[in-house]
Formats: sequence, structure tokens, C-alpha cells
Amino acid sequence: MSASTLVARVARVQTAVAALALSLVLAGTLALVDALLSWKTDQHLASVMDRAAKYLEGAEPETLDWRWFETEVEEVRPSNVLIVVLDRRGRTRLTAGAGNAPVAPAGTCTSRGAVRGCTLAYRGFVLRAARDRTDDRAVEWQVALALFGACAVVGVGIALSSRAVTRRAIRPLLELAARVEAVEPGTGERSGFRSDLAELDALGRRFDDLVERFDAALAREKRFSAEASHELRTPLTIARAELEELMASATHDPRALARAVSSIDRLSSLVDALLWFARAQGRLDTEHLEVVNLADIVRDELDVVGRVLALRVTDRCIPDEALVSGDEELLRRAVANLLENAAKHGRGAPAAVRLVQSGDRMELSIANRGRSIPAQFREGIFMPFFRYRGDEHTVDGFGLGLPFARAVARAHGGELEHAPSSEHDVVMLLTLPLVDWNDG
Repeated sequence: MSASTLVARVARVQTAVAALALSLVLAGTLALVDALLSWKTDQHLASVMDRAAKYLEGAEPETLDWRWFETEVEEVRPSNVLIVVLDRRGRTRLTAGAGNAPVAPAGTCTSRGAVRGCTLAYRGFVLRAARDRTDDRAVEWQVALALFGACAVVGVGIALSSRAVTRRAIRPLLELAARVEAVEPGTGERSGFRSDLAELDALGRRFDDLVERFDAALAREKRFSAEASHELRTPLTIARAELEELMASATHDPRALARAVSSIDRLSSLVDALLWFARAQGRLDTEHLEVVNLADIVRDELDVVGRVLALRVTDRCIPDEALVSGDEELLRRAVANLLENAAKHGRGAPAAVRLVQSGDRMELSIANRGRSIPAQFREGIFMPFFRYRGDEHTVDGFGLGLPFARAVARAHGGELEHAPSSEHDVVMLLTLPLVDWNDG
């Protein structure tokens, strides 16, 4: 089944709405015409009864000359109006005209079929006047036919012109679609669409923003691929050269073999770091997330890093429980990376590790006395393979630790950033959504 075009769909909606509107106009107009004709008939009948009632003023049923009264009524009664007069006992004393008058409460009017009747109570007498509205019904049908014909002509005109009108109306949308199709991702092109329609202009801007974010992501991926290729190529080249030298040499040089093994170990570490980084950037499987006590993870990793890298912590504030929902392996490795970063860049000075509650989130701050990072480089340190070398002190690494930790934080609905501090030179602040907190 082929998809319907927007022009056809909007044209159908326009036709349906127009048909409904014309039907309502037709029904409303006919109802109004009927109401006006009924009102006109009621006014006419009321006028006839008022003229007839004047001859009853001061009269009594026993003394009234009914023959005289009938003569007078016949003079004021139109030929198509029936008048009935009843006395106080409800006896019919006069009937002038043909037909039957509908019985209605005094002071009201009612219809029975095509006959419209009204009732008037006057000085103990009851007057009823009725009129056959067959001629009015004929007029109503004539008006209905005329209106139906006019509505049908207008409806057909709307149906025939709706496609052309719709096609003209959505022309700016088609122009936007053409510009979007012409944009080549990664080239810096933008649609640049502008019209006199605010909604379409907003859509064009949103698309340009999306392309800009896509270009930025594509540039990051290209840079990541280039840096990863470079990082992988270096240990591979060294290992290959050392192994070729060992193969060509009659005697095996232990130093060459050690360098080859070291290059392979570095390559293995890099591949492992890349695999973890790729895992952190993927979407978390929410069905397999668990409640993790981040406080236990911080304590465990502090012990490990303290033994391996001799990290000293003089300011330590860790609660009994800081429960978060997430992937324990990723969170553990992210915390380990942050602590290792503090140990490597802290220049041997004591660090401060504080895990505190802030509203519905927890904040893990890891501060060290390393060389402060200039403001222009504070976002760069979270880019893969970026390594800030502010002084002669350099450390081994691939520049993936902080980017990995930030990716883990964002995957868990949190953030990792370089926080300003007046007491320390470098403070990494990790925030995560909190499930529960217990200070003990």
C-alpha cells in the first residue's frame, strides 16, 4: 500500500472540515428560518386574539350576545386563522374557522403537525387561535433546497481547489526538504533556510543545530580514530622492529626482548583501555543495572591505589553507604582512573577524597596538589588522547582515563568536571544520581 502524500491528506482534511462546516451552516440556517417563521406566526395569532378579546371586555357569558360577538370576530379574523372561545366552565361558546386548535397552556404557543396554535386567558374567558403553516413549510423547503444547492457548489469548489491551495501552502516545506537533502554531512554546510513562517524557520534552525552537533561528533570520531591509529602504530612498530632484530641476530639480546615485550604490553593496555572506553560510550542495559554502594568502591580503590601508586590521602570523608544505580564494573574503573590520575599528577603531595550528598545527587571530589590546569585546557583534558604537559613532569598514559570517567558518569545520568578550588590545584568532581544515603 503506497503512502499518502501530505498534499492529499491535507486536501482531504480541508474537504471534510468544509463539508462539516457547510452542513452545520445549512442545519443552523434552516433551524433559524423555522424559528423566525414560528415567531412570526405567534405574533400574528397573538394580534388576532388581542383584537377579538376587546369585544369581551366587561361581558359575561350569560349576558353576551354571542351572535354579535361572532360577527365582530369574523371581521377581525383572517381567513386562514381559527378562533375558539371558551367560557369559565370550559365550554366552547364560539368556533370561527375550520380545523382544530392545539391545546396549549395560557400565554404559550405549540405546534401539532403543520398547525400552530396559541392560547390567551382574558377576564375568565379562554381564547385559542390556530393557523395552518403548510405554506411556511413549503417556504422552508424552498430555502433548504436553495441552501443545499449553494453548499454543494461551494463544497465541490473547495474539494477541487484544496489540492492546489495546499500545494501552494506547503511549498516552503518542500523547499526546506530540498535544502535538507542537499546538505552533505561533515562538510560544514547548513540549510540556511529562512521564510516568513516561524514554525518552518524554527525547524530549519533545529536541523542546522543537529547537523552542527553531528559534524562535531564526526570530527571527534575522526580525531579519535586518527589518535587511536597513531597510538596503536607506535608500539606495533617498536615491537616489530625489536622482533625482526631478534630474528636476524644469532644471539638474543635480553634488552631487545624486554623492549619488545614492553611494547606489546603497552599495546595490550591500550587495546584494553579502548575497549573500556567503547563500552562506556554505549547505551547502558537498564534491565541489568544494579544498586551499587559507591562508598565501598571508593574505599576499595583507595586501598589498591595507595599500595600500588603510594597515594596518600590526608582529607578523607566517605559515608557508610552512597547507593547509586549503575554498572559496578564501569563505576569501579572510573573511580580507579580518577584516583590513579590524582596519584600520577599529584607530585607526591597528599590528596583529598570526599564523598558527600547534594540534594538527590552524590558528589565525589578528588583533589590533588598537581600543577593547575589553565582554563583553556580544562575541557581538552576530557578529550580522548589529550595529555596536558604543563611542565617537565610527564607521566605514562594514553589520555583516556578522564574521557572514560566522564563517559561513565554521563552514561549513568551524571557528570564529571574540573571544579574550581581555593585549597587545591586540581579537583575532579564526579556527580551521580543518588538512590540512598547513610552516614552511619
